[in-house]
Amino acid sequence: MTAFCRISLIVLVVLPLGLVGCSDARLIRTDPNGGVVAIPRNTNTWPAYNRSAAEELMKQKCPQGYVIDSEREVEVGRRVEADSNGTVIRPVKEYQIAFHALGTPPPMSPTIVPASAVLTPKPQATPIPTTGLPPTPVPVAGQ
Repeated sequence: MTAFCRISLIVLVVLPLGLVGCSDARLIRTDPNGGVVAIPRNTNTWPAYNRSAAEELMKQKCPQGYVIDSEREVEVGRRVEADSNGTVIRPVKEYQIAFHALGTPPPMSPTIVPASAVLTPKPQATPIPTTGLPPTPVPVAGQ
């Protein structure tokens, strides 16, 4: 196989994989006439076309059309991170879009899911020292 053939094969196999984006759009609340879609961010660029994926979910739920009731960024939890200054707790946010089917009345109650309704991830355990020694002395029998 020539070098040109190998390069052509790589381009034909790898390039289409790079063009395919992924999104984490999901329905987090659903009712007969609509629901709430959540996406990590309200963006619509490669590699994750979040807004398009959210719109596709809304179209699947309401094939005759839908109306967006509200949309906003919502804090859904907290994440514990370690940096050079120690441990930092940062908010975890997502973008939520509440919608209902075209031709049906909008829901009477607020449709955005508050942070209190979502489980907060538990903080990570204290890291194990990397020195190889236990944190406290261990007695040795027979000495």
